[in-house]
Amino acid sequence: GNDVSGPTLGIIGKGRIRYKVAKRAQGFDMKVLYHNRNRSRGVGSGVKVLLQRSDFIIVVVRRSPQTHHLIGAKELAMMKSSGTLINISRGKTIQHNRGFSQNYFLKTIHI
Repeated sequence: GNDVSGPTLGIIGKGRIRYKVAKRAQGFDMKVLYHNRNRSRGVGSGVKVLLQRSDFIIVVVRRSPQTHHLIGAKELAMMKSSGTLINISRGKTIQHNRGFSQNYFLKTIHI
């Protein structure tokens, strides 16, 4: 398993859930980066940097046309090979395709 004490957590989304996740992550001495449509925080900026630098990425976005297939093969290829993607969003935020499961192991939590 992956140690959750000390690594970088990237959060894609905004609102109360993002805030609560970030607050809990700090209790594990995790460095927290975040990105939403309006701004980014942390080392560098933007979703590309977040994907490249995070050990764990949690996606917590509302269901909307803008978040439909927000994460696809291109975004997954930017992630660390050891990275873990956790999706707690509603709707089809993660784009699944035929070659997807052969190249990436994706841990997804549905709520």
